[in-house]
Amino acid sequence: MKKAVNNYLISSLGMLFLIATGCSQETPECDVEQTMTITATIEETAPATRSCIDGATLNSDFIGMLWEPGDVIGVYGTSDANTPFTNTATVNAKKTGFSGQPSGMIQYAYFPYSQINAGKDVNSLTGILPESQNVYSNHHIDADYKYGIIENGIADTNVRFKHLLSLARLEVEGAGSSLSDETLEEVVFTAERNGQSVIMSGEFNFSAVDGSINYSKTTGNVAKAVWMEGVSLNNHITGFMSFLPTLKTGDNLHIELLTSLRKVSFNVTVSVDFAGGTAYVFPLKLTDYEGKEEYGWVDEPRGDIEIQTGTFTCAAMNVDGLPVKISGIDINKDGPGSDGTKVISNAIASAGWDFFAVSEDFEYDIELKSALSSYNSSLKI
Repeated sequence: MKKAVNNYLISSLGMLFLIATGCSQETPECDVEQTMTITATIEETAPATRSCIDGATLNSDFIGMLWEPGDVIGVYGTSDANTPFTNTATVNAKKTGFSGQPSGMIQYAYFPYSQINAGKDVNSLTGILPESQNVYSNHHIDADYKYGIIENGIADTNVRFKHLLSLARLEVEGAGSSLSDETLEEVVFTAERNGQSVIMSGEFNFSAVDGSINYSKTTGNVAKAVWMEGVSLNNHITGFMSFLPTLKTGDNLHIELLTSLRKVSFNVTVSVDFAGGTAYVFPLKLTDYEGKEEYGWVDEPRGDIEIQTGTFTCAAMNVDGLPVKISGIDINKDGPGSDGTKVISNAIASAGWDFFAVSEDFEYDIELKSALSSYNSSLKI
């Protein structure tokens, strides 16, 4: 479907996902160790897993999702409660097999597996969406939850997963703004509804049967995306994170962008009710908001950074470092030579400048540094 993105409203993007049909087995295959392999398929209308996003689909109107090697799901069945099954693939894949040792027939599953759910009912599992989520250049996603249902009855081994949370696609663009020369470190979200904070992160309970969520234990009101590699705001930046599907039409969403030195913030109005299994585009083009009172734009130094002030001394000089002779031919007979360059080195050391730069440091670099052991480093150009 087409993306209708307003430059100041949060707009929704219905997600289509690449899937493959499950295997056609009617009964589970068990080896002598009673190990079963089930086929996990991501539902078409569902968003991400903790696994990575298919980079080949980033510029299209749908987003393909990939399982990662080592992903673990928890399985429930006729005799099982939170039995772990591990992804057996060695590469990222849209469809994959999970292997485990169940004691009965499989009915439900969830992702990611956690020992915190040991002994818990399939309708009352615990999940935790952290306040801070890392953003990676390879589009790996730190936090998301899925629930899966066996496709064709309990004798089947095909599990189709739906996604519990919302996926946020952050499109940040700082070109043309006063932050274009800075590096993005974090984007922080908070929200209010009728003067009350909207829950954005923390512990919640969910059902792996129908995907319903209970927020009675959820207290976090911040969702934060933290870039693991520095990215220039002069470039177009795409990042992904998970959201609890708690935002509603009309909510006031407060957005902060933190660079290494500055914090800017502004407010937008949420234009849709967030839902699980859906992705939402956040068009954060800074020139659309910068300096505009209607968005409550604020630009200030970061309060968590200590700014030091003071004075320093510096100097620059030409050390006339051409050799006195080359192959017996006078080249720079009036230059300081080796002995004179040592004198220059001692003079610089005595001056005690905090910084200094020299030009024509050619033949006598060792002599020039002979008295400068108190300086941390030098760059020769």
